[in-house]
Amino acid sequence: MYSSRPEPNRFRSSIWPWRLPIISAGEKFRYLRKLYQSLLSPQRAVKMKKFQDLESLVLLADLVDQPQGFFEDVDRYSLSVIFSAVYGIRLSKLDHPITAELSELWLLMLQHLQPGSLLIDYVTILQRLPIYLQPGYQYAMKLRSREMRLHFAFLRTLRDAVRQGHAPDCFGKHLLEVQQKDNIDDSAACDILAMIIAGGGHTTSSILQSFFKLMALHPDTVRKAHSELDQVVGSDRLPSWGDQNKLPYIQSLIKELHRCCGIGGLGTL
Repeated sequence: MYSSRPEPNRFRSSIWPWRLPIISAGEKFRYLRKLYQSLLSPQRAVKMKKFQDLESLVLLADLVDQPQGFFEDVDRYSLSVIFSAVYGIRLSKLDHPITAELSELWLLMLQHLQPGSLLIDYVTILQRLPIYLQPGYQYAMKLRSREMRLHFAFLRTLRDAVRQGHAPDCFGKHLLEVQQKDNIDDSAACDILAMIIAGGGHTTSSILQSFFKLMALHPDTVRKAHSELDQVVGSDRLPSWGDQNKLPYIQSLIKELHRCCGIGGLGTL
């Protein structure tokens, strides 16, 4: 039985050569799946809670001080959490040149990665033309070069920190250990880490933005959730990870939020 996804066109395979969502079944797919399972294991993910705790406090303070900026605050929170978990680096401002560049790149990539967005999706024989006659391929390589330039800089900074003995515990640090053992080049390593950031950044932002919209439409749900928090947590502290199993209504609310709200366009790949 044929169980693989269709082969990606040249644009997608050129811009994302080591990204799991577009790789067909085979040795490379199996290796990446095993690697991601190791990088993102529950044991490692638990260690990233400290980043979520810190950024959650910053987000709450921002929402109290400037509630009208919730859209940008949620974006900054999501990107800072995932960058901290991957590279051990916080992003304190959304308008920083690095975050602005990444956001623009992700938007451009997503527009061209959607099935049916390119002429070669309909006239596949165009992929057999010489490279210099394929403007889509050349554009893909320009986008990839821009993205890799940023990730190379983050990876070099993390590698220097590892050598000096003060690197934070993060997914990138573990990948550097695997890189030496499995002989992964820097380009592939950056692709692997970039996929984690793309998968954990805007997806989190999207679901949180949907949360605000739905809560505004369902005030009764907000009152019930708030009542449960008052009963379990009280008014003298913030909720902690240890309260999770004592908040069944809020857990159900979160599950319903994930059920009814899509987290991004990548599911169409």
